[in-house]
Amino acid sequence: MITLAELERAVVEKKHLGREEAHRKITYEYSEYADDDPEFGFKLNSALNKVHGQIAQAEIRSSAPTAVAAQSEAAPVETEEPDIRGYANQIFPNKAQLVDEDQRQLVDDTMDHFNLDLSWVNTVSTIVDSVIAERTPVPTEREWEPEFQDDNRKRAYTVGTDAFGPVVVNEDLINIDTGEKIATPEVIATVQRFKQEEKKQDYKKLVEDAQRGAEELENTYPVGSWEGTPYLEFARLCQGTGKDQNYIPLEYFINGLMTVVGAICGNRITPEFNQKMEARFITLLLSTKGGIGKNETMKWSKECFNQIPLLHTGGIVHPFKNIGCYVGDFGSARGMLEKFMQYPRILQEYGELSTAVEKFSIASSGQAFRDQILNLADDQTPNWSTIKGMKVSADAPKAISNSVLSATTNDRFEEMMMQASWETLIQRMNIIPTKEERTKFKLVAPDLSKMADTLLPRITRLEAYRLIWNLSPEAEQLGEKWFETLQSNASAGGENVGRIQVYLFRILSHLALWHAPLPATDQEGDTTRFTANGWYIPEGTPPDRIWRYQVPPELMQKAIRVAEHQIVARRENMPVRGTTISGAVENIIKKWAFKNRSMRWVEMKDRAHLYRFGYKLCHDGLMNLVMSGIVAIKKNPEDENDQRDWIVVWVGSPGRCKKWAETRGGKREGAGRKAK
Repeated sequence: MITLAELERAVVEKKHLGREEAHRKITYEYSEYADDDPEFGFKLNSALNKVHGQIAQAEIRSSAPTAVAAQSEAAPVETEEPDIRGYANQIFPNKAQLVDEDQRQLVDDTMDHFNLDLSWVNTVSTIVDSVIAERTPVPTEREWEPEFQDDNRKRAYTVGTDAFGPVVVNEDLINIDTGEKIATPEVIATVQRFKQEEKKQDYKKLVEDAQRGAEELENTYPVGSWEGTPYLEFARLCQGTGKDQNYIPLEYFINGLMTVVGAICGNRITPEFNQKMEARFITLLLSTKGGIGKNETMKWSKECFNQIPLLHTGGIVHPFKNIGCYVGDFGSARGMLEKFMQYPRILQEYGELSTAVEKFSIASSGQAFRDQILNLADDQTPNWSTIKGMKVSADAPKAISNSVLSATTNDRFEEMMMQASWETLIQRMNIIPTKEERTKFKLVAPDLSKMADTLLPRITRLEAYRLIWNLSPEAEQLGEKWFETLQSNASAGGENVGRIQVYLFRILSHLALWHAPLPATDQEGDTTRFTANGWYIPEGTPPDRIWRYQVPPELMQKAIRVAEHQIVARRENMPVRGTTISGAVENIIKKWAFKNRSMRWVEMKDRAHLYRFGYKLCHDGLMNLVMSGIVAIKKNPEDENDQRDWIVVWVGSPGRCKKWAETRGGKREGAGRKAK
């Protein structure tokens, strides 16, 4: 309910409109009170009578100047002009913006302070208006913001004002307050201007998002996890310092040597809970261009073992039976299995991975080659029967260990994998990428003669010992928590996280090798089998002895950092599928749009190397994805035809499907398919 005093103030504000117009406007503005207050009309008329009566009396007094002058001459009184401006400045509300209520209150407080009658209203209002204009800060150029939305969820625009206040319309040019359709040219032009401004602001935000997406994902290899191991010592020695420093990344050397060591003795390092999980890898050294040092990494990693016959290419008699491996490359499953009949441990080495992968696409033999590599990544049992007509000797190994050390460039990797059926190979790979593109005029070969004394005392001991490790309760709890968090992630279940726990355990095996205390040599004859520098040289085939170690949480944390790097490395370098060039182009665009969410089209073509497919295929592929609703193109409103300003935005894959779940037999215990 509105009071009479409030209505009087409203009448004073609109006194210049005249009685009838003021009555109409006040009735409209306070319509919500008029409906609920039966005395509203009476109060309004009383306020109008009082205010306009006072105005009339003031006009009468002003029309008799002689009387006023006579009164002044008869009784001269000195009056002090009220400091209206000073007082208004003093009580100015501490607000960045004033609303109408603040302005009315400022006028009322000023008049009450000086005990002024209504004849002063115009003077006080004028002074207060000037104070407000002086005290209110002029806004600087501010970012435009879209207007609110009405109940119909339509965009609304303030297109102007009329005698009753702001005129707000929605996209259909309907006045939100009155429901009246407004379609004058001025209103249409105003709405179009607002919409254009909206587009500019949306585009500006997308440009900022795309700029952030264009920044290279920082996936620094956790070199510190290998502190205190020969792997990092070897890496620093090979990278050099000062004028002899080269630009080959440390992670290349760490993983190159780790793969070689895993091929030599990984079969002798296993976790207690799964003694078939050997510490060996399928490692891929990946670079954006050639000449970064991948082949040098392979060569120098093997040179650490030049002083003892642990790496051989056949025909060498050596004293080790449980460690050591054959080094070579293969083009078929038959060639690989024939070597396995002679050597139970093999390190496949490919300076260019395509040498092996391109064979995968060959019908029958290529598929058998791929399947052997996949199976031997997790298993040690040879499947001799996969090769038709192959004769298996009676003394063929019952368990074999396969490792792979390979290298290629990003473009070559993507091209070869497009044409090959690689299935779950990515889940089994140790991908080591680098963004390094600097090269050295002259590489200085490192002196690796002392690395043998660092590596061999522990490696040669594995001829007689099997290193079996388990997890401390704290380390196991830490690992389980990390894995649960990983599985709860939206992207869990993809190729990049497949078998990641197996990768983690293999990293732990190598950390255990260098952090576990050496086993005691308490048997007679042990001391005679050691050289002066601690290498173990066996006589005959010694019986297996157990070297036990419990992994602390500190090592688990280091292994987790390495595994997390691997997850990102797999995701960032996941090859795309495509039986045709057009399909491959579309899948590459999808991959980069999904990865960055929003990205400049020119930036995508550059970073994804789409230019190699030609402009037409790139443009057609993008348009196909737009029509399919998988991506959208946001264009610069100022020039929509300029493709340099296009931003590709990920929308989502079309359609949704639920994962299959076993429901046969209802919810009773034991329902569903039975195990064979």
